[in-house]
Amino acid sequence: MKKLLTLSAGVFLFLYGMPQTVTITLKDSVTYQEIVGFGAHGAMNPWWESNFYNSTFLDRIVDDLGLTVTRNEFYDYDMSYYNNKQKPFYIALKNKAAGSNEPIKFIHTVWSPQPQWKANNDVTQGTDPSKNYLLPQYYDDYANFCADYITTTLKNDCGIDLYAFSLQNEPAFNEPYQSCKYTPQQYNDLLKVAGPIFRSKCPNVKLFGPEDMGSAATTGSWTNVIFNDPVSVNYLDVLAVHGYTDGVNASTGDAPGWTAMYNIAASKKKQLWMTETSGYSDSWTASPGAFDLGKAIYLALKYGKVSAWVWWQLGGAGSEYELMGNHDGTPTKRYYVSKNYYRYIRPGAVQIESSSPDNSVYVVAFKHSGNSSYPAVKPQVTVVLLNTSTSSKTVRLTGRNIPSTMQAYRTSATENCVLVGSVNTSGISLPGQTITTLVYQGTNKGPTVNTPADVVIVKNTTKTVSLTGVTAGQGETGTLTVTAEAMDKSLIPSVSVTGSTPNYTLSFTPATDKTGSTVIRVYVKDNGSDMLNMTVVSFNVKVIAQINKAPTIDPIKNYTVGLNNKTTKHYIWFTGVTDGNDGTQNIYKPVLTLSNPSCLRLPYVNYTPNNSYGNIEFYPDKLGSTEVEVKVQDDGGTDLGGVDTKTIKFTITVVDNAPLLGTGEANEKILVVYPNPARGLLHVELPGKGYEELLLVDFTGRVVMEKMVKEEIVEMDVSHIGEGMYMIMARGEAGVKKAKVWIQK
Repeated sequence: MKKLLTLSAGVFLFLYGMPQTVTITLKDSVTYQEIVGFGAHGAMNPWWESNFYNSTFLDRIVDDLGLTVTRNEFYDYDMSYYNNKQKPFYIALKNKAAGSNEPIKFIHTVWSPQPQWKANNDVTQGTDPSKNYLLPQYYDDYANFCADYITTTLKNDCGIDLYAFSLQNEPAFNEPYQSCKYTPQQYNDLLKVAGPIFRSKCPNVKLFGPEDMGSAATTGSWTNVIFNDPVSVNYLDVLAVHGYTDGVNASTGDAPGWTAMYNIAASKKKQLWMTETSGYSDSWTASPGAFDLGKAIYLALKYGKVSAWVWWQLGGAGSEYELMGNHDGTPTKRYYVSKNYYRYIRPGAVQIESSSPDNSVYVVAFKHSGNSSYPAVKPQVTVVLLNTSTSSKTVRLTGRNIPSTMQAYRTSATENCVLVGSVNTSGISLPGQTITTLVYQGTNKGPTVNTPADVVIVKNTTKTVSLTGVTAGQGETGTLTVTAEAMDKSLIPSVSVTGSTPNYTLSFTPATDKTGSTVIRVYVKDNGSDMLNMTVVSFNVKVIAQINKAPTIDPIKNYTVGLNNKTTKHYIWFTGVTDGNDGTQNIYKPVLTLSNPSCLRLPYVNYTPNNSYGNIEFYPDKLGSTEVEVKVQDDGGTDLGGVDTKTIKFTITVVDNAPLLGTGEANEKILVVYPNPARGLLHVELPGKGYEELLLVDFTGRVVMEKMVKEEIVEMDVSHIGEGMYMIMARGEAGVKKAKVWIQK
């Protein structure tokens, strides 16, 4: 008996010392974010250098790394960067990606607006960082310039439909390189001006931002303003953060921090993107090193539920800021760590629920809707496992219809995303401090359905959409279930589905008097035993209030001006400006085009948005004549045949001698506010007599200051007023005059 007891104790001790199998649970019925893509900024070398691509480099980033997002600076202040450096690369990359059947998403970020629109007249912080900001009176000029680049230059030159645009890189920082600083309120005010312009001129381009540091506190300082503004919240499509602590040093982040940022984004149904990070050593065990980069991507995907992850510089010398080195696109360890995610988690993949009982084994999993179009891999299920322990672990996968084998790719201190081979999912070995990506292509080809085109409808109307190509999959038969739902059920409460293979019909009606945009997802599910037996397609639905009628502006007569007044500013007034829709839409500042620009110097439009009048100022410069085209545009768009522009033309002839034009009239009609921006004392020069009071009003309509008028020039102490954009209103028997003013602290 004693011997038996001794043997039993020995067996117990032996079993206790054996490594235990870690059971990983996957639940494909619980889904989270859909992946937009993974990417990096720039080309084979930074834009301030040379040698930006070759065929080997393009093959590597598209077919090997699996890059699906390319972020680049929009050099709006120096278009030679675009013409001589970026444009050839954009075209080559676009063509390469199309040839590999994986079109890449192009996204752009501005580092600095043009210097003449900034208070410091510089693209950097200049000699006085306190003036490194965009002047509010140029918000619309800046937004129009950016939108026109997207819709004309980039589209016409490169054939690229830009996917997303950021108005400012890291807006909290002044920098000795290109930068522009905004407070959250300033950024919000810019967004309210730029948003309608982008919606009108390039409605399919997403606005992402503010691209500040990725922490809940920092992100919250921006969203506390933007998300609580009923106007601007609708224009920021994507909440974007950077993976740094201070703009330079890498931040791996943690689960609570990423969860908090996800919750902020989800509170307004926004995607969360990480659009820049770097600073990881190529050493596997350095802090932060390449293995830490793998952890950082995992944390952002798992807890931040980011839809896009974008590294800083794609190529260069190979420092901690770049994925590729030697100035020729040689992969680094950071490249291979990224490849474990980039290549095997494709756009359209959806994260599914995954859990690990072992705190040293991390897991994040994705499923793809049917077979991915990516020819090199075509994954259906992707599981990324990180063993952060120094000792080996054995894991097994459990869940509904888990495949018995999967292909494994591993990166470690000595391995570079190597194919380990086919592994049994009941016992997968994870060496210490490794990243292993499991890929399953499956036997079920997956149901098929053609993605419907995007839809625009007028509020309070019913819309039907045809679904075509609905099958159980090539060469397969089976019972299909087709369902659909809107992501914003407050806009579209329900979607009905009728029909049979291969054609179905969706029908839906927006909630009464509701307008806005949402996404409708269609789910086609077969009865196959494979884990992935469902295909999901999505399309956008936009509900508008009405079909837009053209804006209006009164005709302008022809004018003659003289070089005898060459040094004096002339004014031509225009009137009758409306949105054509009873004032329900915003009107942008009219745009001038001159057939002979040499005749006039410094032509400029003075106009307060939504006013019915304004003026054109200029100096006569050379003998001759020019046709002046004035284009008025509103934000109603052109959906369903709507018209959002009205153009009129008149002629200005410059002769040797002619009377001064419009100066007195301009002085009588304009409400003059200076300095603008204001800090401390604000001076308001009234347009004449008959005004009894001045009101300072914020953009919610709240009166924050009142002053009775005794003189035609009034001083107002605004030192106690919060920073932001305000409206000055002069009221009295003479009527109401308005002007915008920016108040700084």
